[in-house]
Amino acid sequence: MKIRKHFFTILLLTLSYFSYGQDKISFIKDVKLKNEIDNIFNAYSSYDSIKTIFYNKSLTYVILYDNSQASKLLNGYDTKNKKYRLTFEGDQYLLKKEYPKVYDIISKKTFFKKILKICKGDNFWFDFSKKNYQIRQLEGGDNYPYARPIEKKFQEFSQLLNNNYNKSIIPTGDSVLIFQDIVTASGDLEGKMELYCGNKDMFYDYFMKTIEDFIPRGKPSYLARRPIYYPFIKDWARKSVVDIFVKLNANGTITVTTTGHGRTLRIKNYIDDPDSNLFL
Repeated sequence: MKIRKHFFTILLLTLSYFSYGQDKISFIKDVKLKNEIDNIFNAYSSYDSIKTIFYNKSLTYVILYDNSQASKLLNGYDTKNKKYRLTFEGDQYLLKKEYPKVYDIISKKTFFKKILKICKGDNFWFDFSKKNYQIRQLEGGDNYPYARPIEKKFQEFSQLLNNNYNKSIIPTGDSVLIFQDIVTASGDLEGKMELYCGNKDMFYDYFMKTIEDFIPRGKPSYLARRPIYYPFIKDWARKSVVDIFVKLNANGTITVTTTGHGRTLRIKNYIDDPDSNLFL
């Protein structure tokens, strides 16, 4: 009986592997898809591979890996590779703007279907380059304890932005602002508000005036609003980074979203406090 059981186990594993292999070969031999992938690496020659990370079968991260030898550091933090969290509108916007060919291919349903056919689990990464394709299952989900907004307070902030806006506040460019700030261990914004996408125009001034009420800056307790973030927690509350995406829509409403997940430090000349290290 034991021999029989082992035989059927090996048979199932073999069939599973064979099926997986056939799907992978099918993916690689898709001429149209292969040409699109080649076009990506021809257009962005400093990158040699792209990793797509799926949680619950949903594309969550896209990471472009730089093949240059020179290390690109900002304040001691590695910024060599480009990482985009696609559940955050700011990263979607940047990926489409900075690497449109990558954005186009990952937006196609055929690309999704082929990857999901190969990868049988819910959580996995799929890495591809001109020559190779790699797959690995992931343990656990997308639940790391990064800084995140307190929904009620963040909604209050969003309502203030919308309620006080008037059409005389005219933005330049495409009406998008993306900021980065530090969230302290108590959940407060430090108020650095590094603008790394967008223009410092009337719309920028309006946003900064509104969010100023939510930044302590030594205000008396009766003037300071409560924090709008939960801090990053790993063993204890820690200091971390958040990005904020702001967009003035065509109908005059303002969209504002934020995330602390998978951030890259963008604040120029940031000096870390050895007694309160920044966690990314």
